[in-house]
Order: sequence, then structure tokens, then C-alpha cells
Amino acid sequence: NQPVWSDTYIQGGLYVTFSALGGFAAAAIAADRMRARQTAGAVRTGLLGISVLAGVLIAVFVANLVALGVAAPLISATTALVAPTFWIGAVGLAVLYPIVTILAGSRLQLARVNVSSLAVMGTLVLLGVFAFRWSILHSALAAVAH
Repeated sequence: NQPVWSDTYIQGGLYVTFSALGGFAAAAIAADRMRARQTAGAVRTGLLGISVLAGVLIAVFVANLVALGVAAPLISATTALVAPTFWIGAVGLAVLYPIVTILAGSRLQLARVNVSSLAVMGTLVLLGVFAFRWSILHSALAAVAH
């Protein structure tokens, strides 16, 4: 039961990037619990950078799937909730949410770090990382059913 999309050349980079996102998400939650303001600032910077990188890799990943002619399950498959999980969880929560939140927060708060919102961000990013893994793992079911 090999995931259909595991043959794309960008898959390894996506897994490494999403693993880094998971690590930063855990660090965000820990920084909030420990009230570590300096660590929280570094975590925000890391989350922003890794989220941007993940967004670029996802764009290349989707373009590669389209070029290979196997993007239909990713776009519209509801089998095992692959498509909704990928777009809402992986793209929305793990990539877009931290980018939008950090950029909007930096304009509103300048240099001050709001630690309590960092734990929420970390939790949502971690859910997005799990959603990414779910959608890739169940992509074979979606491709067979599609």
C-alpha cells in the first residue's frame, strides 16, 4: 500500500519540511508553557521561514502532480478525506495560518511577542502536520477510488 504521490521527486523535501514544522510547533507550545519570551520570538521567526518554504514546496508538489497527470485525487478526492484534509489541514493550518498570523501580528505588535497566541498557533500547525501525513498516507485509497 504505497502512497501514489510518494514517487514525486519533491516528496522527501516535503516530509523534511513538515517535520521541521512539527518541531517548531512543539517548540511554540513549550515556549508558551515556559513563558520563554526570547524563545517565543525565535520560534515565530522559525515558523514563518519554514511555513514559507513549505508553501513553496507544496506549490512545486502540486505542479509536479499536475504535470504527471495524477493531481485529480488531490484536488477532489473525498475518499478517506484526502483532498479536504490536505487543503484545509496541511495547506491552511500548517502553512497559511502561521504566515498570515505572524505577518499580521508583527504589524500590529511590532517587537512584542504574544506568547499565549503562540501555543494556539503551535497546536494548529501540529494538526496541519498530522493532516499532511494523513493525506499522503491515504493517497493510494483516493487514487484507486478516483
